[in-house]
Amino acid sequence: MNSNTTIYTSTYANTSAFHINYRGLGLPTELYKEFVNLLAIITGGESTCLTGKGGLCALPRTCDAYTSLWDYDFKIKFSSDSQDNYLRVPLASFAANYETDNGACAIFVEYLNAASSNSRQIIFGGMFFQSIYAQFEQEETYTQAQLWVNKNALKNTYIGNEVLPQGNSPFVVKMRTIPTDPSSQKNGLPTF
Repeated sequence: MNSNTTIYTSTYANTSAFHINYRGLGLPTELYKEFVNLLAIITGGESTCLTGKGGLCALPRTCDAYTSLWDYDFKIKFSSDSQDNYLRVPLASFAANYETDNGACAIFVEYLNAASSNSRQIIFGGMFFQSIYAQFEQEETYTQAQLWVNKNALKNTYIGNEVLPQGNSPFVVKMRTIPTDPSSQKNGLPTF
């Protein structure tokens, strides 16, 4: 949700756009930073994310090596929905083996610099429509979109208002204890 009005002006808070000519999912600066941090935790530090135009997050192996990663999804709620419906779009909807990088897994969640006025909204690109079917109705002053789960969507794709119990957070950083080497010291400092 793009609802932090202290970060985004009221003109852009809670706004999103569908762009067929855009590749993946575009997130404004603060949302992108949060996504990058969470991705780093759940991949054990294997992800590398770029903040340039057309950026992406890369993992060193092919996408099929990260089966547990594909249990995660984006939860999207549009505030104009009177029935509290929301979408769940799997993270895998935005991932593909990137042939130009030796087949490494690329997650096409892209950085949008919120300093640019046209980058303060969430952008849903073409990969979003692998999981979601959309029908647009255009009037003179606005466009209305109706969304459904695509026939061939990934298994965790969901549209509805079911309330699920909250489980344990998978985003807990695991602390490791590194024992000192009792047989060695360097300048009076312990070695590991």
